[in-house]
Amino acid sequence: MLAILYPSIKLTEKAFRLFLSLVNSGPAQADTRNTRLTHRLANRSVMPAETEEIPEIDMSQQSEAVVAEQLVSALTTVGFCYAVGHGVPQETVASAFAESAGFFERPLSEKLRHRRDWRKSTCGYIPPHWASTGDPDEPPVERFSLDAPPDEKEVLDVCHTCDDTVWPSKSFRKASLDLISAAQDLTLRLVRLIGRGLGLSPPDQLADAFAGFATPGNTSELRMLHYPPLPPVTDGTVCGDRCGEHTDYGIITLVFCDSQPGLQVLSRSARYLDANPRPGRVLVNIGDLMQRWTGGRLHSARHRVLAPTDPKLRSQPRYSLVYFTQCDDEYIVRPLLGDPDSFPPVKTGHRPAAAAALTRAETNDGNAALADAFVGFPTPANTSQLRMLHYPPLSTDTNGSASGDRCGEHTDYGCITLVFCDSQPGLQVLSRTGRYLDANPRPGRVLVNIGDLMQRWTGGRLHSARHRVLAPTDPKLRSQPRYSLVYFTHCDDDFTVRPLLGDPDSFPPVKTGEHMRRRFEETFQLGQGIDPQLPPL
Repeated sequence: MLAILYPSIKLTEKAFRLFLSLVNSGPAQADTRNTRLTHRLANRSVMPAETEEIPEIDMSQQSEAVVAEQLVSALTTVGFCYAVGHGVPQETVASAFAESAGFFERPLSEKLRHRRDWRKSTCGYIPPHWASTGDPDEPPVERFSLDAPPDEKEVLDVCHTCDDTVWPSKSFRKASLDLISAAQDLTLRLVRLIGRGLGLSPPDQLADAFAGFATPGNTSELRMLHYPPLPPVTDGTVCGDRCGEHTDYGIITLVFCDSQPGLQVLSRSARYLDANPRPGRVLVNIGDLMQRWTGGRLHSARHRVLAPTDPKLRSQPRYSLVYFTQCDDEYIVRPLLGDPDSFPPVKTGHRPAAAAALTRAETNDGNAALADAFVGFPTPANTSQLRMLHYPPLSTDTNGSASGDRCGEHTDYGCITLVFCDSQPGLQVLSRTGRYLDANPRPGRVLVNIGDLMQRWTGGRLHSARHRVLAPTDPKLRSQPRYSLVYFTHCDDDFTVRPLLGDPDSFPPVKTGEHMRRRFEETFQLGQGIDPQLPPL
């Protein structure tokens, strides 16, 4: 029994990591309703792989209509573009880079004076993972991949409303605010061009969502990044990325790079494109909120920063300045194109907060928000269970009709279900289009599905599908038994599940143990039925 349970637990942990990456992934967000996976994969290769590249757009030498068309084309196909002739003074960028490098060269003890109070603010210093002290008041270690070492970087986040404790000096503050002001101007120009390129009427309506750009009502921020020099490679392998693969949370991201390479963009054909730095140009990409806002038309592409293998590059630091823009915090983002129900409405301030809970706001030992709900996995505090099922042989059918289902249509109660089947068919899944899909058994593969708790936990983003086991009509199959092993996983019994994505009020909070007990009583109708003392769901 334990020989089965242990690998099931480990597989569940891997499945959670996979679900975690899917929750934050940009490309999947356009397919949250009736779109089949096969359709989604078939449409990933929008451009032939041999012609894929990050386009460069000159914003000063062409008409506004041409720039708008090129911009929308780039952000639809690749999700990234280089902008030149953008109007951000090079001396403003150079001054911010100089102040950033000067700050990161300071002793760690001095930098920690400006550390982020991550429970109250989005601004402040985040130290590299090796500088973690375990102090509960220090900012959490940031990483985007749960299967890799933490990112090799340190960060200072600032915005136009930071308090005085964040700023290292007056000159630093001036250089930062000058760049923020120029980045805000460029952002407003870009969203107006995007509106025109998308054919919105009026074309500048996107800019209305940034009315509070220069006020506390908008928390767009400038991120200053320092990737320290890396040790030489001794065994031919590189340990970890400088920044793990991810999508951005917000609307538009403006990236100002130094001369160090490493940034890569994942294309729709699953090929990595190098984002080569060059003086005077800005790398522009869109985030998850813009993808939602345009009904999935514009593409929030996954990207990463690779650790170099070249000894000379590894011995040098890498710096970048990144301005993350988003709508005013109270602005509600709804799809402006396509199906208005393709994405549920979301208040801007909620979406980045939910995404941060899954990526940036990790504990200092790197455990993600979802995994924290399973600290009692090998203890009595977590009552996930393995179910062994035997469907006996059925009587020979004489009138051509099957006598009922082997297991009636239902959803699972918990978080993730792992199904190990024998060679007998019969399991069917009800798709969102109302069609039953056969879950065909095959040696060596595990059927993974999510339950009601995970659907609640992700604010309805992930789908708890109804399924059943049909009784066969074939006489040979009816004469044979059917076996399956099913591992039902759920959070620790005392863990309270609340939506991490979308509207936090879309599902009321529920304690895992109470939810499981109530659903069990509803199913099996124990005693007099549902315990009246249990709280309603």
